[in-house]
Amino acid sequence: MDKGNQSMEYDSIRKEYNQYVRKMQDDIMSDVKTSDIQMYNPSVLAYIGDSVYELFVRTLLVSKGNV
Repeated sequence: MDKGNQSMEYDSIRKEYNQYVRKMQDDIMSDVKTSDIQMYNPSVLAYIGDSVYELFVRTLLVSKGNV
């Protein structure tokens, strides 16, 4: 894959990820209060973030048939 195609694919993935995050913010985070989030240990929030990212990557790979 040349650099032009690689850059286009990276931009496409980044755009898709940003849409995924925005949708999650609209769907899930609208019910969560800031005070609730502040009560969680930062390690727990990092684990949740890693899990969300992993789910996104797996979903992306399966949807593109690159498994």
